[in-house]
Amino acid sequence: MTPRFSRWVRAFFACVLAVLVLALMPSPLPVITTGWDKSNHLLAFGVLAWLGCKAFPQHLAFTLLSLLAYGALIEI
Repeated sequence: MTPRFSRWVRAFFACVLAVLVLALMPSPLPVITTGWDKSNHLLAFGVLAWLGCKAFPQHLAFTLLSLLAYGALIEI
């Protein structure tokens, strides 16, 4: 019996949720950071892109364009 979603798909969506929470929650307490805002974004979306490519190898262009749209929506 195979699982409904692969471990890559589960890891991808867990990371998507974690990025959303970290991006939108107010941070009165210190959070994990690289020290530079742009490197935080690069790290987060680099990991998302890598996981997305592992989770959906047959839909690379759609996955990467979706992450671009996701990043833009978070910024709005």
